[in-house]
Amino acid sequence: MENRIFILKTKKSKKYSDTTYCIAIFKLGTEFTEFIYGETDNKCEYKVGDETGYVYDANYTRNLDTAVEWLNQQK
Repeated sequence: MENRIFILKTKKSKKYSDTTYCIAIFKLGTEFTEFIYGETDNKCEYKVGDETGYVYDANYTRNLDTAVEWLNQQK
């Protein structure tokens, strides 16, 4: 499970119709757990807990608050 990526939250862009922002978790269950924030593949409608293979324009952090703050700033 440690190398899998799971969606925690998504947010559709109001500014760009083909963009969906997300927060995901990577390396779940290990001491190296990280949060990823970026964009999802718009070919799927992701729900919380869904697995994804990739997050586009990704940034990594060990602090969930950093990822949430970023997501809240996206338009």
